[in-house]
Amino acid sequence: MALSRFAERAVESFIEAIRVGHIKYIYVRNILKYEDVDTTPIEQFLNDADPRVRSYAVEIIAARGDHNKVIDRALVEKEKEVLLAIFRKLTDRGRGNNLERLVDFIDHEDSAVRFESIMMFKKCGRADCLFTLLFDSDDGLVYRTRRYIEEQNAKENST
Repeated sequence: MALSRFAERAVESFIEAIRVGHIKYIYVRNILKYEDVDTTPIEQFLNDADPRVRSYAVEIIAARGDHNKVIDRALVEKEKEVLLAIFRKLTDRGRGNNLERLVDFIDHEDSAVRFESIMMFKKCGRADCLFTLLFDSDDGLVYRTRRYIEEQNAKENST
C-alpha cells in the first residue's frame, strides 16, 4: 500500500512540475521506478503544446499505461522528435497490439521517421505490417524486407 502512495506522489510531482514550467526528466524517472502506476492523470499531457512534455508523457504511458493512447497520439503528431520517441517507446515494451494502425508511417516522407517505424515493426515481430515495403522503389529495402519476412516465417514454422 505504501508503495502505491509513492507512485501516486511521483505522478503528482510530475504534474505539478509541468504546471509551474519546471519539467525535467527526473520526474519521468521517478514514475518509471514503479511498475503499478495510474497513468490516467498524465494522459492529458499527450496533447500539451510543448513537444518535450508530450515526449515525457509518451514515455510514461508507453511504459506503464495504455499504449493505445500513445498510438492515438502518433496518428496526429506533427513533431518529428515526438514521433521518433513514440516508435522507440512502443518498441521498448514490445507492444505488438494495434501497431497496424501505424503502418502508414513506413511511407513517411522523413527518412528518420520511416526508419524508426520500420524498426518498431521489426523489433515487435510484426512482419505482417512490412509487406508494403516489398513494393518499394528502393531495391535494397525490398531485399532486406524480404529476408526479414522469410526469417520470421521460418521462426514461426519451426515452433
